[in-house]
Amino acid sequence: ITAARALLRLADAAQYRVKRNGRDLGVSSGVGPSTSTTAAGPAGPERDIMAEVVDVALGRLADAEPVVLDRLSAVATAFHDVTDAGAWAVSVSQRGGPITIRRNLDRPRYARSGSNAFQPGTAFDLDDYPATCEVLTGGSFHASLISGDDAERGFLAAAGYVEMIAAGQTVGPGGWLVKICGDALSEPLVSLEPVLRLLVEVAIAIPADRFSSSRSVGSSV
Repeated sequence: ITAARALLRLADAAQYRVKRNGRDLGVSSGVGPSTSTTAAGPAGPERDIMAEVVDVALGRLADAEPVVLDRLSAVATAFHDVTDAGAWAVSVSQRGGPITIRRNLDRPRYARSGSNAFQPGTAFDLDDYPATCEVLTGGSFHASLISGDDAERGFLAAAGYVEMIAAGQTVGPGGWLVKICGDALSEPLVSLEPVLRLLVEVAIAIPADRFSSSRSVGSSV
């Protein structure tokens, strides 16, 4: 619930900034919105992307079936559509077993040779992916071709992407993971890692009926 409240406050603040920037641009002297980062968080275009991701995700979650896979897929597609990401995947590990892709979208825009990293049913041994194993009980990470966990960097290189954000959560006997991958044409993902983590928690924690009503009032759960 705490995460949900934080997310809804973020959505309110971000949407307010989007609207305010729009008004300011109409009367400005040619100076665009700020891209600086303040104590309150990112500003300008980064905050606008956050606002759009949150708004789209909240809308899709309100309409999603009360099934973990469907609700996490709603979050993943929101990130994909707003950031123009190259791929997303929702995966699960049952009782500490391999993590297996359950649903995905992969649209490589650069030539790759024989990569099937995002095929549904593809399984990965958690011993080979320590960062993924760690976040399955609740957490998130960012990786790129030049930073982050070595195994995830190798995964990106093999799959043809330049960065990823991932967030996980335990549900019953299973650990669920949402992964978003970007390429050179996507919006930068690194600043959206905490947003993905909060949205995954919200998707799992809040029943659809409570979620719909909380979205309508904006600041309560």
